[in-house]
Amino acid sequence: MFYLQFLLGFFRSIIVVFGVTGGWVNWIMNERIWETHTSLGILIAVLALIALRRLPGVEQDGLRNMARFAPILPLVTGMLLLSDMVSAVWFIVLHLLLGLTALGLIEMASARQRRALAR
Repeated sequence: MFYLQFLLGFFRSIIVVFGVTGGWVNWIMNERIWETHTSLGILIAVLALIALRRLPGVEQDGLRNMARFAPILPLVTGMLLLSDMVSAVWFIVLHLLLGLTALGLIEMASARQRRALAR
């Protein structure tokens, strides 16, 4: 789910930033596909809050706390882009980098959680 979210956003960013054209561009720029990207962002933020909550036997460290709340930043920046409050290319890149950071933090925290619960 995280990777689908990333790929949808990445390809749209390439299209917008570099002005790419071609047959697949219409598919990526389709409004329904873009609604999927937005819906996945909301779902990922909610699931991260639930899945990375305090659990017995799992150490509650800084990485876990950052991973739990990290998806909120790309969600907020994405909503600003969606509402056309900000439309600068650097803000799109910031949104992309925040999303990648959230993805990495969640992957690390969930791997630690799986190892802790397997003991």
